[in-house]
Amino acid sequence: MKLKLVLTTLCLGLLSFFYAQKSERVIKQAPPHQSINTSQTRVVDTIGVDKSKTKTPQFSTKSVDNTVANKNNSLLQELYSIEDERNSIEKNNSLSSSERNDRINKINSSYNIKKAEFMNYVNSKGFSTVSKQEQSYFLSILKSDNKMSEYNKYVELIKQSN
Repeated sequence: MKLKLVLTTLCLGLLSFFYAQKSERVIKQAPPHQSINTSQTRVVDTIGVDKSKTKTPQFSTKSVDNTVANKNNSLLQELYSIEDERNSIEKNNSLSSSERNDRINKINSSYNIKKAEFMNYVNSKGFSTVSKQEQSYFLSILKSDNKMSEYNKYVELIKQSN
């Protein structure tokens, strides 16, 4: 059973990694034989098309920023929903204790993967640049992980910025 849990965790981590890599490639560049038709915002194949009629692709960093923000808002929502699911399983009295523990372990492994993604996002973007909701959740993770020196450092940063 532990092997199955480890394999599940590993698979979720790999899927998450490859999905993130694929998303970055799609956002950053279109394939060389394609350009973005800015008037219709869809990918148009330009092979065999008169080049004078095609527009040069223009990528807006604002749309990339919005895409990243939406992804991380959904990541935060996923973390909340995983916590809710874990709480409902803990309160479910119809499950045997071993079945409850198995389900909680599976949920904890997926939660830890999402938590690591979220922590990496906040650290890479910068604590002071993320939303207040993300800052609050980041601080709650530090506190629950007993990383009080880091927690206190970020609390001081918030106090100084206000």
